[in-house]
Order: sequence, then structure tokens, then C-alpha cells
Amino acid sequence: MSNHFPIMVIILTALSAIGPSELPAQSQLTNQPPPLVSWWHRSFDVLSWRETLAVVKSPRAICWQVRRHVTYHEENGDQWSRGQTIWNRGYGDCDDFATCVEELCEAKGFTCWIALVFPVESHSNGHCVVMGIWNGQMWMASNGKYYEVSSLAEALKKLEGIRGFEGHRLEFVPFSLL
Repeated sequence: MSNHFPIMVIILTALSAIGPSELPAQSQLTNQPPPLVSWWHRSFDVLSWRETLAVVKSPRAICWQVRRHVTYHEENGDQWSRGQTIWNRGYGDCDDFATCVEELCEAKGFTCWIALVFPVESHSNGHCVVMGIWNGQMWMASNGKYYEVSSLAEALKKLEGIRGFEGHRLEFVPFSLL
């Protein structure tokens, strides 16, 4: 250890001579926002889209952030918007929630897709959800609420209760097929 001491002193002395403005900030090196250090800010403050991307580590965490940031507001007809636009607006309907969750998941490299669910025999509106696979587990998000499911049949069964589709045969259409 005594052999390394003079080298460490030289390095620390050299670094202390460099002004803080001459050292690149972490965000300048990676073009990413600096990590949030405050647990309070992450848990209780309103995070920006970029801050959210910096702190979420799973689809469940993404759903939690979307659910606490975006308020449900039914639209007259469907108007699709980008996830960040919805995030900044702060409200939307089921397709807006799905878009936010899907785009955040995509940015983090998580496998997911948007799907539409319609009651076949009814003229009632359908519902937009996100489905995905995370660590070998299938999951579904409905209006930002995260559910672990074991199959598509279980996801549809959950939607029967959540959306009031009891007694109806449901049609599941992955958005990629449209």
C-alpha cells in the first residue's frame, strides 16, 4: 500500500488544480440526465419524461409512474398522441395510458405491445392495453395499472372484471396487426 501512496497524492493534487468547469459533467458524457439522488423527489415530486426514464427499472415501475402522473380523462373519439405529449399534458384515456407505458418500456428496452380488446357481441367501446414479457413473466397494463398474468386467457378474464365486460366474448387484437 505504501508504494501507491505517492501516486495517489500526485493524482489528487493534479485533479485539485483543475477547475470544476473543466471537468465534463456526467450528462455531457452520456447525453443522459444525471441520476436523481433524492428519494423524496423520485417518490413524491412530479418527474419529467427524461427523469422518469432515468429512474424506472421495470415495467411495473413504469406503470406506477404513468398511473401517478397521467389522470384518466375520457375523450370524444380517439386522438392518438406521442407518449411524451400525453405525459406533458397530464391526462388521457386508455389509448393514451397505453402509449405512455409502451413508449417508456420501448425506450428502456422492455418487450411489450399495445393491444385492443373488444366485446364481440356488443356495440360498446373497446379498451386499449399494453401486454409484455418481463423476466419470463407475462404482464398487462390497463390504464397504467400493472397486472402479472400467466396467459392471454387470464388477461382477458381480468379485463372482464376491470372493464365490465362480464358475459361477453372478447376479441384480442395486437396493435401490430392493424
